[in-house]
Amino acid sequence: MNGGRLRWLLLFATATGYMEAAVVVYLRAIYYPDGFAFPLIPIPLESALIEMGREVATLAILLAAAFLAGKTRAQRFAHFLIVFAVWDLNYYLWLKVILDWPASPLTWDILFLIPLPWTGPVLAPVLVSLCWLTLAVMLLKKEQQGRPLPLTRIASLLSLAGALFLLASFLWN
Repeated sequence: MNGGRLRWLLLFATATGYMEAAVVVYLRAIYYPDGFAFPLIPIPLESALIEMGREVATLAILLAAAFLAGKTRAQRFAHFLIVFAVWDLNYYLWLKVILDWPASPLTWDILFLIPLPWTGPVLAPVLVSLCWLTLAVMLLKKEQQGRPLPLTRIASLLSLAGALFLLASFLWN
């Protein structure tokens, strides 16, 4: 990936992270005027469905950016990992700047709503994002060197098992 395209992708992810944080600032002002803390007060079903739709739209936007940035399947996957990770890291950075939240990396949050609410400490998605960035850089460097990382059957199965374990840990409530 050329440096210019990467800079634009990073700018896109940073701006999208800010927009995500801004939406959450408004949602918290509406639904949690006394502060956001667990146990949470349920929001109306209609609002929850709209929020789930916004999450799907955000994923579509991130996928579209990654698709446009890459030429091969591996590049598009790596670009998705980059744009998602930078978006997520910026989301928490902007929440910290705007609301001075979270109080610590161990503060719990609702991470995602689809298919059920994902919960966990803020540190969890931050670590996942840092891992994804590392993997994306490795994928892009190897491909640039003409030696793409082989995805063997065992590597695929282990990756899938790890992803399912991570998902289960977020959904376990």
